Amino acid sequence: MLPAKGLMLLMVYRAIKPEGRTCEAMAIRGQATDHTLPRTEESARRQVTTQIYWDCCSQPKLDAPTWLMRIVRGGQKIRANEMGVEAARLASGTIKSNHFGSANTTVIGQLYTTNEPDIKAVVKALSPRQIANELIAAALAEALGLPAPRSFLVFADPADSFSTNNYSHSSGEIIYYGSELSANQTLIAYFNSVDILAFKMIHSYAEWGNLLAFDEWTANSDRHLKNYMYDGSKIILFDHDQCLTGPQWTPSQLVANHIYQCHARILQIHSSMPQDKKDQAAALAGKLETLAAQLDVSSLITSSLASEVQNNIPNDLPAAEKFLKERIPFIQKLCKSRLA
Repeated sequence: MLPAKGLMLLMVYRAIKPEGRTCEAMAIRGQATDHTLPRTEESARRQVTTQIYWDCCSQPKLDAPTWLMRIVRGGQKIRANEMGVEAARLASGTIKSNHFGSANTTVIGQLYTTNEPDIKAVVKALSPRQIANELIAAALAEALGLPAPRSFLVFADPADSFSTNNYSHSSGEIIYYGSELSANQTLIAYFNSVDILAFKMIHSYAEWGNLLAFDEWTANSDRHLKNYMYDGSKIILFDHDQCLTGPQWTPSQLVANHIYQCHARILQIHSSMPQDKKDQAAALAGKLETLAAQLDVSSLITSSLASEVQNNIPNDLPAAEKFLKERIPFIQKLCKSRLA
């Protein structure tokens, strides 16, 4: 039985080998104990940013159904999928193709998590700050109930790297950002690249104020018609690596009441929008502001897993949290300025 004294976190990874045998390893963070950790010659320990220990078997790559992971802190499961962002692994040999012609190295691959064996996902090789931006925005969108694909902090074996611009986790794994693959088209593709048709739909879209308010709150500097998806009735958000003012933001650039640059397409949408539609959008933005004020931003940033990203990201997260909290009372005002 594990001693209670000094026990802060316990992780158990169990992998079932192809021939049916199992190997198991546990790790404890806290004060030194006399507990002997069960080990096998195939298990390897790596320490990650949060001082969690990862123990896994260096066996041949397994199909996801054979992988079971439990993460326990104080008896409570953490990093559960109800939080909007999950840790996932990139299954070896599953990369299919480039996707969307993205400026970042972007592929389609298979992910697996604690509970799901086969998740088709768009996996992006981004800079550490871009990964953190994506994760934070995903957690906030989930909490607000906005339509967006599920997001993942993706871990990959270095042998499975697909980019020359890789960033490593302190565990030695490569980290990427992933979002669940959708069958929906981008908004502009849905309308065959005819801007005026897309604009007309947006002008009559009842939820536009929510989408605008989210981008103003998160200071998304690169929203345009190619990073919305559309299913024929609903606009879906994705691609948030340039929120928090941009992909290379610093704490000094985060000013709560500042209106930041946006894509020219957004300006064009609003310049041709009827005034009554602008008024409706501004009123809805006010409602989202009220909802955002009820959120626990600190907990959402924690659940986003952004602190797992290196390159000084954990040190700058308090500034991002402060910015997001202090910006909430300005959401509607900023939206009115944008609409004008």
